[in-house]
Amino acid sequence: MANRKLTHSKSLWRGVIPAVVGVALLALFPIFQNCAKGVIPHDLVNLSSNIENPQSEEPEVEGFTHIYQNLPLDIAATDDAASALLGPGIQRETNLDYLRVFSSTGYQIIVSDATVGIDPSKSYTISGVFKSSGETPSRLYFGFMPFYGEDRQMHSLEYSRRGTAAKVASIAPMEITATAALAGWQTGAVQAQFRNVGFYLDGDTTHTPDFVYFLWDDMMSTAPEKGGYSAAAGTKISLNGSLSIDWVTTVQQNPDTVVMQHTNGDWHLYPAARDLSVPTTWTVVSGTSTGEVFNPTPTQFPVGIKLAKIVILANFLQDGNSKLLFTNIKLTVK
Repeated sequence: MANRKLTHSKSLWRGVIPAVVGVALLALFPIFQNCAKGVIPHDLVNLSSNIENPQSEEPEVEGFTHIYQNLPLDIAATDDAASALLGPGIQRETNLDYLRVFSSTGYQIIVSDATVGIDPSKSYTISGVFKSSGETPSRLYFGFMPFYGEDRQMHSLEYSRRGTAAKVASIAPMEITATAALAGWQTGAVQAQFRNVGFYLDGDTTHTPDFVYFLWDDMMSTAPEKGGYSAAAGTKISLNGSLSIDWVTTVQQNPDTVVMQHTNGDWHLYPAARDLSVPTTWTVVSGTSTGEVFNPTPTQFPVGIKLAKIVILANFLQDGNSKLLFTNIKLTVK
């Protein structure tokens, strides 16, 4: 699968965050900026091991001190073939016996140290044992953070799309004209984050786009002047802002170019838990992802995936009254 490039306006990063997080997380933007570039912040705390029994009423646990931290991950591989898919330096266990118990108070994003090679023909099951121990039950998201390669995280803009492809008849910095009427494109009162244009220079839409044009000064706004385009009707796509002259020239030099509406969505995949209210007793939470598609469901991987990390959104958008305990995080590959 070709490694395609996501390109954006210089004003993008004032507003880029995962759609599921919403405007409440704008203050956390520097963290998400690093994450979106596939760079894990350097000040992450390496967590030491605790040998504890999670069945005890109040286990002593290893706590988190940063909003965004890494997590030592043990891998449960079912056979030699599964082990071969896993990256180097990963501890492989068949029975973790609750060797590590971790706690998270308030909202935190926890990402695995380990990066796992993904073969979409295989099935990847993540599991863990979770418990709410605060005054307010913890809200949990538990899944995968997808990557094209070690240095570039995948963006939903590249693999989330709708409508049909439209061949470009002509292009100017602020307008695209298609050879036929657009079908299925969203316009009108649609949030800015969903009004983006993906370009496929070779006319082949089975791979991720070569370029995505988007502007997110106010990603949740439905104002026409926000987002990558203000209108998409008939054969015309009216852009907000201007494409670079270099990009206009590139499209003109590639007569097979087609465009599609690209949308924003979750930047992570959550096969195991999506806004789960965690019980106050130890509970096994698990889920499986496989395959490779555009517009993936939580149980599918996006087109172009090569690697993944495990991600836990603990106490999602909650304060210090929510405390999550968890242990026995595993990944099984079949």
